[in-house]
Amino acid sequence: MRERASRHSQFIRRSIFLKLFLIYLGTTLALVLSISGYNRLVLHNELSKQTRSKMMAHHLAGIIEEMGHPPDRERTIRLSGELGISIRVESPDGIWATDTGLPVTEDLQVHASHADASMQIGTHRGRRVVIMNRGTTRYLFFFPEPPEIDLESVALLIGLIAFILGGSYTLVRWLFRPLNWLTSGVTEIAQGNLNYQVRTRSDDQLGQLTVGLNDMVSRVRDMLRARDRLLVDVSHELRSPLTRIKVALEFVHDQPVKEKIQQDIRELETMVTELLESERLNSEYGGLTLTDADLVPLVRDLVEVYKEHILILQLVAAPESVMLKIDIHRVRIALRNVLENALQYTVPAEAPVEVRIDQYEHTIQISVCDHGIGIPPDEQTLIFEPFYRTDKSRSRTTGGYGLGLNLAKNIMTAHGGSILVTSEVGRGSIFVLTFPNHDITLKPYPPP
Repeated sequence: MRERASRHSQFIRRSIFLKLFLIYLGTTLALVLSISGYNRLVLHNELSKQTRSKMMAHHLAGIIEEMGHPPDRERTIRLSGELGISIRVESPDGIWATDTGLPVTEDLQVHASHADASMQIGTHRGRRVVIMNRGTTRYLFFFPEPPEIDLESVALLIGLIAFILGGSYTLVRWLFRPLNWLTSGVTEIAQGNLNYQVRTRSDDQLGQLTVGLNDMVSRVRDMLRARDRLLVDVSHELRSPLTRIKVALEFVHDQPVKEKIQQDIRELETMVTELLESERLNSEYGGLTLTDADLVPLVRDLVEVYKEHILILQLVAAPESVMLKIDIHRVRIALRNVLENALQYTVPAEAPVEVRIDQYEHTIQISVCDHGIGIPPDEQTLIFEPFYRTDKSRSRTTGGYGLGLNLAKNIMTAHGGSILVTSEVGRGSIFVLTFPNHDITLKPYPPP
């Protein structure tokens, strides 16, 4: 029995749908009770009208008796003052009133009879008038103007409803507040922050989802770290056999075979270097070495390096000077990898690879535009992952190991910048390297 009660309690505590149902059930009940109470009050007032009408007829009959037959004027004036009402008497002996300016019967708006046929109720300019007929004499009682609508009661009802709805809204927001934490967490994780942990507060479905998301991110982070660690370890281990191969290669006399082996060694050394460089960026001892440098000469020098491609590589636009605080060696590697990628996939006969430097208020951008084979839309975000290549054949004649763009992305991220690509299959690609303009001195383009 106790275990069943415990399971029931856990179900209530962990079910967000039950909590939401209970909140709206409580809100509905509170509104129904509030409106019902107000309606009962109004209905009670309506039902009491008949009782009040009978009591009024009985009370006015007593007043008429006290006034006398025929009515005594002095006594009537005294009663009028004591009761706070105005009285008009119409009889065959004459017409007189306790106050001046009281209207005659014909000027009244008379409604249906109440209590008995001898009493009628009417109004005149907002005042209630009661007409009592006694034989040939008619008595008109003018009551004071009715009070205004009880705005306090209406305001109290509106305030009560607003309080109930506000409380319900606050409870729902509090209940679903973990959704905001989840949204922020997913945004952080999508931006690559795998160290982010989403806050958790309860054991309901949202709490379980949060715990599952945190566990998933932790496992993905551990898997990526294990992968990177494995790649770095393998890269370190490859250096020694590569060195021994290079030494042994000096004893090979067949020149074509020697050159082919040397090319393979250079490619392996490039792959090892890029892997180790990526790992150094993530290390606190191998981070960026920032210095003030002019970005424009750096780009011009890289273009000159590929002078054998001068017909298909052009610097089409650049400012006179752009001073940035960068790691010159790392930025040169990133630019070189992007340029080599563009030259690898461009078609010389189509159009040259165009490089330009643009300065904006908050950023500096280097754009590399080629007119090559292009990249499919579903692969444009994957090309920056290590070892990913759009060429599924893995042919050595159509590209490297898929590390160049990944290293370029890591370098740009380390500088607080980014690298993006827009591409269309069959028309080419545009790679944009964006640097933030912190501590940047901008100079205008030189006049033509």
